[in-house]
Formats: sequence, C-alpha cells, structure tokens
Amino acid sequence: MKRIPAIWREASPEKTDYINGLLRMQVVDEIILYTVPFIAGTGKYFFRSALPLVKWTLVSQKKFPNGVTCHIYNRMTSERTA
Repeated sequence: MKRIPAIWREASPEKTDYINGLLRMQVVDEIILYTVPFIAGTGKYFFRSALPLVKWTLVSQKKFPNGVTCHIYNRMTSERTA
C-alpha cells in the first residue's frame, strides 16, 4: 500500500475532515498520538462521532522530560468491522 506523504499525516484543524475520512474508510493502520500538557482556547475535536469500530493495540509509549507523551497504536487485525 502506498504511504501517505508526511505533510498529510500531521493533524491540524484544517485537516480534520481529511483525517476523519481516512478513519471512516478504515485505511489507517497506525496512529501516533502526542499529548502536550497545555490548554489554550476551547480546542477542536479530531475524532468525530459515528466512526467505525476498530480495535487498536498500544505498541509503544514514551514520556519526555517536558511532559509530552507519545503513544503509538496499531490496528489489531486486518479485518474491518462495520
């Protein structure tokens, strides 16, 4: 399968519809989630409701000295559930 260019893999408010489309089509095999201990404004939802049920496994996690955490999840199986 062809990899998505790095510029499209980074989540931003402008790309939420694109990211949610990929999740709905179940073409995402890995999610890398960075959590930054900072709150500003009201935020924006990246994961909208009504997404298909997909099981994920935490394969790696790391905490950095500045409080940032990185969690890497892989889709459990290649089976797709509706």
